[in-house]
Amino acid sequence: MKHRLAIFAAATALVALALPGSVGAADAQVVVGRVIGAHGTLMVASSNQMTLYTFDKDVKDSGASTCTGQCLVNWPALTVAAGDTPTGGAGVTGTLGTITRTDNGARQVTYNGLPLYFFLNDKAPGDTNGIYTNWREIVLAAPVPTQVVAGKVIGTHGTLMVASSNQMTVYTFDKDVKDSGASNCTGDCLTAWPALTVAAGQTPTGGTGVTGKLGAITRADNGTLQVTYDGLPLYFFFKDKVPGDTFGIYPNWREIVLAAPAPSPTAAPTEAPAPTEAPGVTPPPTSIVPASPGSAPVGDPIPALLFAGIAALGFLVAIRRLAPVRS
Repeated sequence: MKHRLAIFAAATALVALALPGSVGAADAQVVVGRVIGAHGTLMVASSNQMTLYTFDKDVKDSGASTCTGQCLVNWPALTVAAGDTPTGGAGVTGTLGTITRTDNGARQVTYNGLPLYFFLNDKAPGDTNGIYTNWREIVLAAPVPTQVVAGKVIGTHGTLMVASSNQMTVYTFDKDVKDSGASNCTGDCLTAWPALTVAAGQTPTGGTGVTGKLGAITRADNGTLQVTYDGLPLYFFFKDKVPGDTFGIYPNWREIVLAAPAPSPTAAPTEAPAPTEAPGVTPPPTSIVPASPGSAPVGDPIPALLFAGIAALGFLVAIRRLAPVRS
């Protein structure tokens, strides 16, 4: 009899284990952190690695979602099965919970009291198209600032933008469209003009003199993060071999001038020193007029006057002697 009772008790226990809700809620990891581009570490769903968002019109700890109807079609809720307790992976430090939606009865996951949503137009892990008016990504860790560009004086070009890592000149492509979020240099073009890139989770910054806006785009062809300056992707040129090379200044390609070249110094005009005379020396006459035949030589006038005076005196004496003596 006792043996039969023991078998019955064991069978009852097995049935109880199989019935939903008969045991404590199961923990289910539903969210984790993922490094996405220059955004840093964002919260994503564990099941598909897609980015999650909160809605500014939802009220924290209200236990309700204000996104219904077409809104819910565009922004599907992150949900868990009945009986599951949502948990998070490494880096998820806030409070996870659930609310029961009034429109469909689903159990929507919340983070710090706000419901979590996907975005319809996010198609692949790493997409962040849901960063939109009234919608926010959940940043678990801020991006790491990384200096990627600086200014360098290069010959007569002035101060050009170069990569901080190798001091090589960087360029923009005229066929790229500013702020388009895309690069039009692919295939062989990208082989000749490699992209300046950063690692996921890094925010590009610039050194002294870099005053424009730095950012990053995710390349469609290889998924790398390409650095942009004032909305235009940045590239190297494969024929630039050493710092200071600027062979990439080419049709449709431009260097980035951070400061114009300094003007060349102009030498001050110099004047020839005034001639000096030796002390006590009379400079020679500047011109000599040749004497005509029978004329006295041209020279110092003092001896000529002396001779003229002596001649006049002699003439007066002669006249005196010839004059008759009066009684």
